[in-house]
Amino acid sequence: MSGTIRRRWLTGIIIVFLGYVAVRVYLAGFDVAPPASHSIPVTVGAGIARGERIRSHSWSIDYQKITTSEDQSYVTVDGVRNGIVYRDGKPYLRLRAAHVAVNMITHDFTASGPIVVKSTNKAKPRTFETTAAVWTEAAQRLDLPQPIAVTSPGTSLHVRKLSLDVRSGQLHLEQIGGSLRE
Repeated sequence: MSGTIRRRWLTGIIIVFLGYVAVRVYLAGFDVAPPASHSIPVTVGAGIARGERIRSHSWSIDYQKITTSEDQSYVTVDGVRNGIVYRDGKPYLRLRAAHVAVNMITHDFTASGPIVVKSTNKAKPRTFETTAAVWTEAAQRLDLPQPIAVTSPGTSLHVRKLSLDVRSGQLHLEQIGGSLRE
């Protein structure tokens, strides 16, 4: 055999071998079994759950019962006795609620039932009582979309809606009735 024919045979064998390897690599993913799709929800008795930011706490809750979703991305919490929303790593708001649903991926949560939210600001202590609350982690915002009773020393207000931007400290109130003394 001449050198040209030998090179053609060798090139052909290499091309067939590379083609065989490429087909085997492509088909390799087809025999992998998919993950089990029947995860079951988990219920746990009393405990503490926390949401963390990169450098500090975001929120924490002391609860009576917690139930996870099948994929563990959502939890429902019953009997929140001591919930805390942090600002700059320090307690900013304290929360009690009958029921809380938490998105474990975004760290957002909604609360329902009798809810009491107290600010930790000793110079201007405030208490908010309502039946619904929504915390949005990305915006660091607490919304109280149901009627709220706001109390602090010398103040008694009834508010239809309230929004609090935790980053800026700005408070937005709608349809206010009552007395205010600052």
